[in-house]
Amino acid sequence: MKKLFVGTKPYIMPLVYIILFNIIVVIAVVAIHESGHFFVGNSFGCTNIKVVLLDSSSGSTYTQMSCPPETPVEPLLLAGFIFTTPIALLLSLMRGFPERYFYMVILGFNLMISSSDIITFVRYNQLFILAGTILIIIGEMLLIEKLLIMKEKIRDRYDV
Repeated sequence: MKKLFVGTKPYIMPLVYIILFNIIVVIAVVAIHESGHFFVGNSFGCTNIKVVLLDSSSGSTYTQMSCPPETPVEPLLLAGFIFTTPIALLLSLMRGFPERYFYMVILGFNLMISSSDIITFVRYNQLFILAGTILIIIGEMLLIEKLLIMKEKIRDRYDV
């Protein structure tokens, strides 16, 4: 049994890194997404704005606000997606870093959490969930692949 874990030991730290990075990114995406609703709602004159990052009774995140009757609902609903997308695109510009591929994970997760916002004016929000899931899977695969390649290059550089 001990021989089984000897070969996996070098991969434990990258695995822990990826798990922690995922947790941090998910929390950040949710916070930025809900902040988008907050800032756009505030700019439209909405009051009593409440951002809930985790509702323990429903397990969801949301932003509540009271808006004037003439407030257009579409910008309020799209704000979360619009605020998060530029961050993902900036991350895609990080050449030479395996974390660069996390832009796909951010875009995918952003699509998934935005699907509940856009259901009021998009008929098939399941397509957003499917596209988001595919982006997350591809992004995670590329991140893992690039991290392992980088780890192998570093290991080969120091092997004598």
